[in-house]
Amino acid sequence: MKPSLLDGVVVLLVSATLVVGNSVDGMFTLPPHPRIRVLPGDIETIRQNIQKYAEAQTYFQEMQSYGDSLLNMSVVDCHRSGVENSLLSQARSVLDRTYTLGLLWRLSGNVTYAKRAIVEMLHVCGSSCIDWNPSHFLDTAEMMHAVGVGYDWLHDVPTEVFSSADRMTIENGMVEKGLQAAATNWQNGEFTTAYNWNLVCNGGMIVASLTLMDSTNESHATLAKSIYANATERIRLSLLVSYGQDGAWPEGPTYWGYATKYALVAIETLLSATSSDQGLSMASGFNTTGLWNIYDTSPSLQKYNWGDSDSDGNDEFVPNFVGLARRAHADTATASVYGWYGRTVFSRSGELGCEHAGCALQLIDFSPEGSETDMDALPLCKSYTMTDDSWDNHTAIGYIRSDWTRGGVDSFYLAFKGGNGQANHNDVDAGSFIFEMQGQRWAVDLGADSYGLPGYFHKSSAHGARYSYYRKSTRGHNTLTFNGDDTHPGWSCQDDMTVAPIDAFNCTAAEGTDATTAAAGTNDLGTYPPNATPYGIVNLSPVYRKQGGPEPPQPPIASVKRGFAAVQKFQRLLVVDEWDAAGADNVTWSMHFAGAVVNIAADGRTATLARSGATIHATILEPALGTVAGEAIGFSVVTPYIPPPQNPVKDLQKLIVTVSPRTVRRLVISFSDTSAPPAPPVINPLAEWGLAGVVGAQTE
Repeated sequence: MKPSLLDGVVVLLVSATLVVGNSVDGMFTLPPHPRIRVLPGDIETIRQNIQKYAEAQTYFQEMQSYGDSLLNMSVVDCHRSGVENSLLSQARSVLDRTYTLGLLWRLSGNVTYAKRAIVEMLHVCGSSCIDWNPSHFLDTAEMMHAVGVGYDWLHDVPTEVFSSADRMTIENGMVEKGLQAAATNWQNGEFTTAYNWNLVCNGGMIVASLTLMDSTNESHATLAKSIYANATERIRLSLLVSYGQDGAWPEGPTYWGYATKYALVAIETLLSATSSDQGLSMASGFNTTGLWNIYDTSPSLQKYNWGDSDSDGNDEFVPNFVGLARRAHADTATASVYGWYGRTVFSRSGELGCEHAGCALQLIDFSPEGSETDMDALPLCKSYTMTDDSWDNHTAIGYIRSDWTRGGVDSFYLAFKGGNGQANHNDVDAGSFIFEMQGQRWAVDLGADSYGLPGYFHKSSAHGARYSYYRKSTRGHNTLTFNGDDTHPGWSCQDDMTVAPIDAFNCTAAEGTDATTAAAGTNDLGTYPPNATPYGIVNLSPVYRKQGGPEPPQPPIASVKRGFAAVQKFQRLLVVDEWDAAGADNVTWSMHFAGAVVNIAADGRTATLARSGATIHATILEPALGTVAGEAIGFSVVTPYIPPPQNPVKDLQKLIVTVSPRTVRRLVISFSDTSAPPAPPVINPLAEWGLAGVVGAQTE
């Protein structure tokens, strides 16, 4: 029989309050254990939420069931594994166990959970684990986080269960394998980047240092204070910059999840242990960063998985949303969206959601606020700027959707981006896009390849470097390539040292009318005005002007722009490309798709894609003629050339159109569902979209 929530609660011992000197902010009062993310009063609040709210009760019951399954699992294997020869997966397993079992102990008082967590910590802190792989310091940081939480939350377990000798073994392990390794790496200049590494590494150190700052071992306490002072200073370098003005994370949605998870770890630990997060939660963009991730999630609950991200919209980072609801200083409406979204998406995962400490995190930051009405009030389209790595607050990514229905087969969704090959975990993919109609994702992004590929993180198009690999290259995305094809890897890439921004983004330009009469310039609209045409234009010229390789176009490419527009009440997507590239021999338009059956009409002008009962048509609207200067213009389908050791993609195909840029300077392709009316007869030049609208009047 499982112990109930309130049965068998033990009396928890508390230590005396200690005043500790903080070299960053002066003096603060260090509370007794537990103090990492939760205080005793927070534990009581969790109990009350479990009694009051059905969802919280479900989280607890599922966590209890999951915790019971952990009792008989073997301790983690400390041998390095995976393509990066790391301990990262093992550290995350320990983190999952200390959170889950530690919170079960504090809520139920059942020492069985405490005993199992202690066994895990003794294993990784003792001689079984030589070190925590400081050469890949993410492993060390996550292990410091895992053991720090466990040591703190289990600190009051009776000594007959958690002996003084066991406590010292764990403390020594945290110091020798964690804090001392951190001090060594600091001397080498680590942990100062503005990426996920900064937040994860410094977040883990903040947890470990605040756990041990009141150690009776003076040298341990002194080291903890030093680590704390450095970690709180260096984490600001990322947190106060990387979310930019709007909250978009420059490394993509998966690394948003990882970075934001540790931003919340640091903020909540500082608040609980020191009563101040030193202004970190007030960082620019942090209050709205969750909205960016929501926009990046489609009606099919898949992410736009650009860069090294995956497409799973229900991943281990969903608990970030309830954390943001409490800690991000968002306005009431945004906090309500976070609370509702975090509960709703998490509830789809069932007991499996308890992995990665999911149930524990949902309970720690439980928010009952919000409803579907709050979600539906969000604007239907949004563009986002980015700050780091030469983005300089240029608009980097745009989203357009027909509604906020989740899983709706009638929903339209478009996401498209500019490009910046120097940003961490990015690709040379300016102008690429994904879109959904009829409940299916038709244009896909291939996401990450194996991190073990040689040169995978070397940002270059040279052979054997990152952008020579198919998924990371320009030819591996839904955009344009000049003078290149799949069998000539590397040199058909866009320039990886240049930024391609989104120059125009508007949700209010009306079809066939002057957009200024429809509130032109308003980027965010909850409902579109009659006949509105939301659109975006990407300036691709910078990334093609410096295009290199053995045979770059001569003269260099002068101008390339790409426009996207949703017309005819979202039944049709227009992709419009215009260029001045007389020096190029060819330009290839590409769109990747997977798992669909394709049929190309005899004249090559229409391609019909079908999957899972849904059908769409891709049509070449311009050039209007099927032959230009003796050159046939039509669709073809190829299987991308992805040689090993790159990972293959099941059922992957690519729809392409190849033309001569000397005779064709504009390409208009539409995607429509089977119920769409005939295509508009006139699509205005991109330069006229802002004033004349996307769709022009037909002339005799």
